[in-house]
Amino acid sequence: MTVKLALVLALAIPAAAALAIALLRRWPNIREAATLTAGVLLLADVLYLAREIGAGGAADVELIEVFPGLPLAFSLEPLGLLFALIASGLWIVTSVYSIGYMRARNETSQTRFYVYFAIAISAALGVAFSANVLTLFVFYEMLTLSTYPLVTHHRTEDARKAGRIYLGILISTSVTFLLGKQGRIRLIHTGGEFHTEQQAGKDACLYDPQQCAAEFAAIDEAIAVLSAEG
Repeated sequence: MTVKLALVLALAIPAAAALAIALLRRWPNIREAATLTAGVLLLADVLYLAREIGAGGAADVELIEVFPGLPLAFSLEPLGLLFALIASGLWIVTSVYSIGYMRARNETSQTRFYVYFAIAISAALGVAFSANVLTLFVFYEMLTLSTYPLVTHHRTEDARKAGRIYLGILISTSVTFLLGKQGRIRLIHTGGEFHTEQQAGKDACLYDPQQCAAEFAAIDEAIAVLSAEG
């Protein structure tokens, strides 16, 4: 298996798991087995990527060119791999816990919960491996939208209120964050390609998606506290 293929699989495994979970909704035991199997496969895939990068390997993947010279692209970096390892490892742990918890409480809409959780993991991996700010922004918004049903899972008035706070603050801050960063550079289209012209006061986040992800994570932590208090 090549490093590029492993990188694509890291995004595809949880996405495929979401589809499989939805199709297996009538068979809870098989559905849960699919969740755990996908978690183990994802962790093994990310461990393979970590080993290859440690041995000097590298990979860059472009999925689609959204604008000329501005694609949805992914690359491997140490900080992104660390985040991916944490996310893939925690998916297994949280799945084991949530299966026991939700079955013991006879929770409703369990399939929906696991589907959106898998989509959120795929989005989180997209954030971890993003090669530019456009990719980071797209997958961060995907992560926000996919975790909204998890926040509002119980569908009580308090849950909906927390979900509205969660969704409203996350989307508004991320869009404002992106526009604020864009204000520090000038996006120029020449010769059929986009490039940036640096303005005074270079912002590291624009040139380093991993730094940008760290800033988003700090915002998420603060918003989680606000949502819980709300």
